[in-house]
Amino acid sequence: MPLLIKDVNTSCGCTVPEWYKGIIKPNKNGEIKIVYDAKYPGRFNKTITVFYNGKDSPINLTIKGEVPYPKKNSNN
Repeated sequence: MPLLIKDVNTSCGCTVPEWYKGIIKPNKNGEIKIVYDAKYPGRFNKTITVFYNGKDSPINLTIKGEVPYPKKNSNN
């Protein structure tokens, strides 16, 4: 069955989704690109909800990571 990603929602404005809006044929690949604004240091855990034309729609995906804190300059 061809796949159509209808919508992708994120848990906050700091994550922006991009995806192919056309039909993805069987045995072909698609991609959902998530850009996270790493403005603030520390750990993050964001939920992405993907709505598609399947019976199990929607599904939730999670991205997790850590933005490093700036290194302190020992010359100060």
